[in-house]
Amino acid sequence: MEGADIVALDLEGLAALKLDADGDTLRTRYLERRPIVGGGTLAFVTRDSEPLMAETLSVYLRHLRRVGLNAEFNGALCRGLLAARYRDVPKDEAGEPELADFIAAAADRLQAPPERFRPGQAKGD
Repeated sequence: MEGADIVALDLEGLAALKLDADGDTLRTRYLERRPIVGGGTLAFVTRDSEPLMAETLSVYLRHLRRVGLNAEFNGALCRGLLAARYRDVPKDEAGEPELADFIAAAADRLQAPPERFRPGQAKGD
């Protein structure tokens, strides 16, 4: 299917496509959420219910991938923060530090009492 065919596809056409099991699952999940944006009978529209254009479809899909990547990163960051907060940090079998290790180390530094330093005193004295 080409870009022009995809953006012209209506909801009935999407429902009628022959797909494998994974494709069928994805289509079902998509069609469950599709009414949120409205947009009439076209199968694929923007979040503003505007029709997609074949000429800009690749740019639109690239943007969607970036959104997904950002969501994955935010999820990893939240999991790391929660693990550090509750000191529930599973150790990596390879011994590589993970985000939670860095967060926990930074939190420990912030909670440590500040060193006393007097003017004219060399560090370490």
